[in-house]
Amino acid sequence: MVSFKAAALALVTLGSARAQFDNPVPKWTATFRPMLDNTGLVWAPDDSAVYATSSDGAVALFSPDDGTLLGEFQPSGDGTVPFSCNGEVDFNSAGDTVIYAVTEGDSCKVYALGHGSLDVKWESPELAGACEGTPRYADEDAYVFVTHNAADGSAGRFSVLDTAAGATVIYTTEVTEGPFGPFGFYPSPFPGGNYGAGAGNTNDLAVWGLKPSPSATGGENGGVWAFQMPPTTALGGPNVTKIVETTSWRHTSPPLIANMGQWAYWLVSRSAIRAWYSSPWTVGADGEYSFDRGVPSFKAAPYTPASNGDVPTIMCGGPADASFACMDATNIVPSEEGGAPLWSVNTTGTGVYGDPVMSPDYSRVYWADNAGLVSSADPNTGMDGWTAPAGVILEANPVLSSDGGRLFFADVTGIIACWDVAETTLPVPAPPVPGPGAPAPAPSMESLAPSSDGTGGGADTSMPTVAGAGGGPPGAPPTPAGGGGTPTSAGSSVAVFSVIAASIVAALFL
Repeated sequence: MVSFKAAALALVTLGSARAQFDNPVPKWTATFRPMLDNTGLVWAPDDSAVYATSSDGAVALFSPDDGTLLGEFQPSGDGTVPFSCNGEVDFNSAGDTVIYAVTEGDSCKVYALGHGSLDVKWESPELAGACEGTPRYADEDAYVFVTHNAADGSAGRFSVLDTAAGATVIYTTEVTEGPFGPFGFYPSPFPGGNYGAGAGNTNDLAVWGLKPSPSATGGENGGVWAFQMPPTTALGGPNVTKIVETTSWRHTSPPLIANMGQWAYWLVSRSAIRAWYSSPWTVGADGEYSFDRGVPSFKAAPYTPASNGDVPTIMCGGPADASFACMDATNIVPSEEGGAPLWSVNTTGTGVYGDPVMSPDYSRVYWADNAGLVSSADPNTGMDGWTAPAGVILEANPVLSSDGGRLFFADVTGIIACWDVAETTLPVPAPPVPGPGAPAPAPSMESLAPSSDGTGGGADTSMPTVAGAGGGPPGAPPTPAGGGGTPTSAGSSVAVFSVIAASIVAALFL
C-alpha cells in the first residue's frame, strides 16, 4: 500500500524525459558468482559492458546487449586463503582501467585491471585487515583511496596509494574506536574544504564514519572523518581530520555527498537519516528523520540514497525496515515537528539492500528488496511505476545504462538480469577485447520465459512474470509501485514541471 504527502516538488532534470515502459521487458540473464550486500553492478563509461563484483572476490564484465561473458578475473591463490569483496569497481578518468579491493585472508589488496582485457596493471601491497567498500581513484588518478579494518573490528584504517609509484602506500591512519564504514566520495569540491590542509582545498574529498562493531547488540556512538590530499602549497603532509567528534549513530553504507561537496545525506543507525544542506558537518545535522526501525532495532539502512541531481530537491531512501520512501531533500524534519516522507511504500522481505538508482532525467527511481520485488515510481509522487517479482533474494547494487533504458540487477547466487525499462538509443558498441575467462555462450532465451505461477518456476535462472512482456514495449496501464492499488492524496493532483536549473547553477561554479 502506498501513502504520500499531499505536495509536489518541481522535478529537476538534465533533459527531456525518455519514454518509460508500462512494465519492464526481460532481455537476458547471465550466470556469475555470489553477489551479496555491497557488491554490485557498474556501467562502463564507453557503454560497452556491465561490470560485476562477487562476494568471493571476482570481477567480470558482460555484454549489455545479450549478457555474453566478456572476461573474468580473480586473484590467484593456493586454495587455502579465502577471497572476499564487499564493494564495486571504479573507473579511472580515461575509462581504460578499473580498480577493486579484495580481502585475501587477513589482508586487503587493491587490483588495477585493464578495461575489457582484465589484465593486471598493478596490485597494491598487502594492507592490514579486511577491505571495506569500494576504493576510488582520486585527484586525476594520481591516488587511490581505500578503507580497511582489523578483522575483529577493533580498529579502522584509511590508506592512500600513489598510482605513479606502483601503488605504493604513502599514507595510512588508524583509529581504535571501531571499524571504519565505507566512505562517501566527491570529486573537486567547491569552494573547497578545510580538512587539515587549509581553506579552499579542492582536491577530491572522502568522508566516512564508524560501522557497527561485529559484536554489537545495540546502538553505538561514532564519529565522522574527512580526508583530502593537501594542495601543493601546503606545508604539512596528508592528514585525516575528525570533523564531527561524537555521533550517536553509525553506518553501513557510504553517505551521498552533493551540491559541489557541501551537502550530504547519510542513512544511519536506528533507521534514521541525517542530512546537511545548510551548515556542512555540524554535530547537529540540518535535517533529521527517523523511520520505523528494522531488525535489529539499531540497524541502519544498508544502502546509499538516490537523489535528483547534484543540488537535489528529492532524496529517495532511508528506512531500514520493510519499506521505501522519498523525501523533500531540503526539508527533512522529525515527525514530531510535522516531518514526513513525500510518499512511502511497503516492500517485501526485510527491506531494500542495494542502492536505489535514479533515471538520468530523474523521472523514475528504481529499487529492489531482498525478497525479490523490483519496483519503479515517479520520485515525486510514488505513482506511475510498476512492480515485478523476481522470486529471488536481491542484495547487490543494481545499475542503469547511461541512457536509462536498461536496468541490470543480480541475485545473491549471482544470476544477473537485464530488463528494458524505457526507450533506449544506445548503439551496440564493439565489445572490449575479451580477457581471462572469456568467451562464454550467450544465455539461452528459454531462460527468459516466466513460469505460469509468476514466481519464476523456482529456478534461480528464471525471470519474473511481467504483465505485457513480449516482443515490444507492453501496453498495459501503469501499476502503482508497491502493488497496493492506486495511492490517495489529501489534495488535488499537481502537475510536475521539468527544469534544468540545477545543471545551470552547478555549471556556474565549475
